Amino acid sequence: MKIAVINIYNFPVGMAPTTRIIGYCKGLVELGCQVDIVSIIPKSESDKNIPLTGVCDGGNYYHFSHAPSCNIPVVRSVFWRYFDYLCLKRALNFIKDSDKKHPYDAIIMSFDEPGRFKAILPTLKNLQKAKIIAIADEYPIPIRHYLKPSVPESKLKKYRSVYKNIDGRILMTTKLQNFYDSNVCPKPTLILSTIVDIDRFKDLKKEKQERDYLCYMGNMELSKDNVDNIIEAFALVADKYPSLDLHLYGAPKKQTKQYLEDIIKKHDLHNRVFLKGRVDYAIVPQILKNAKILVSSQPDTKRAEGGFPTKLGEYMMTGVPTLLTNVGEISEYVQDGINAYLVAPENPQLYAERLSYIYNNYKKALEVAVVAQNYIIDNFSSINAGACIMNYINKI
Repeated sequence: MKIAVINIYNFPVGMAPTTRIIGYCKGLVELGCQVDIVSIIPKSESDKNIPLTGVCDGGNYYHFSHAPSCNIPVVRSVFWRYFDYLCLKRALNFIKDSDKKHPYDAIIMSFDEPGRFKAILPTLKNLQKAKIIAIADEYPIPIRHYLKPSVPESKLKKYRSVYKNIDGRILMTTKLQNFYDSNVCPKPTLILSTIVDIDRFKDLKKEKQERDYLCYMGNMELSKDNVDNIIEAFALVADKYPSLDLHLYGAPKKQTKQYLEDIIKKHDLHNRVFLKGRVDYAIVPQILKNAKILVSSQPDTKRAEGGFPTKLGEYMMTGVPTLLTNVGEISEYVQDGINAYLVAPENPQLYAERLSYIYNNYKKALEVAVVAQNYIIDNFSSINAGACIMNYINKI
C-alpha cells in the first residue's frame, strides 16, 4: 500500500496528534506500506532548526515552508496567509506528482476543518484510485475549543457538504462516531482509541531519584487536563508523604501558568510542586519510568466525552502505577484496580484518597502496572494500529 497522511501539525516534533501520527505510520511502514506524511501548513518558527523534509520511523515527512518571524501582528497575519497558501499549493502539487508515479491507495486527512477539506478535496478526488479517509481525535470546534454543548447547524452543513465526498472515518471513540453519523452523515468507521510506539519504552530501567515524584505529562490546557485538580489533591496528602513531590510537564499558556503558581503558593508547595515545562520527545519515556505514580486528570465535559487521552497508553506502557479520572470512554478500556486506577473527576478529596491507596499498597500497584503494560503491548502497539488501518482501507 501507498498512503499519504495530510495534517496541520508540526512534524516530527509536536503534541499528541503528532505522536499519534508517528504511532500508526510506524506500524504501517513495518507492515510494508509506503507512507508520506504531508503537512499543509507552514512549519512553526520555533522548529526552524528541524529540516522541512526527512524520515521519521520509516515514514517520509514533508513541510513546504516555514512560518514567518515577525513581531507585528498585522504583518505576521498577512505573511502567514501567504505562506499558508503557498504551503498548501506545494503540498497538493507534491501529492499529484507522487500519485502519477505510483498511485496512492489511501489519503488520510488528519484535521477536521471544513474549509481545508474544501480546498484539497478537488485534488484528491482526481487521484487515480485513492480512498479518502478523515481522521478525528475530538469533537469539532466549538465543542473542542470553546466547550460549547453542540456544533451550530450552519457549521454542520459545511461538514455535510465536504464529508459526502469522503470514503470513511477513523475516530477515537464511539461517542464521536455517533456524533458524526447522526449530525453529519454515516460513513464506514474505524475506532482507534490509543496508539503506543512500544519500542520507545523497551528496555527502560528505573533510575534512582533523590526524591520520589508523581508525574503528569501533557499540554496543561485546563479545559482538557485540569491539572489544578491534581495539585489540590496533592496538597491534601503532601504532609502525609514528605518525601514525595509532584512534577508537572507541559507548556501552559501564561495565564494558566500564573493560575497554577497561585494554587501552589496558596498551599505553600513551591518546594514540592514543580512546573517542569516541555521536554524533548526522546526523553519522555524515561521521565515517566522514573516516576513513583503517573497521574492524569480530566474534567467531566462534553469535550472529554468525545476524546481519549493519548498519554493513557504511554503511561500504562511504562509499568508505573497510573491514576486517571473516569471520564469519557476510559472505563471501556481501563478496569479500576486491574490495569490502572480510576477516580471520579473534579473531586480533589477522592483523588487524594486514591493516591494514598496506591502509595500505601505499592507492591500491589506495581502488579497492576505490569498487567497494564502487557495489555498495551497486546492491543495498542503501532503494529496493531497499522494492521487495523490496512484492513479497514481494504474493506471500504
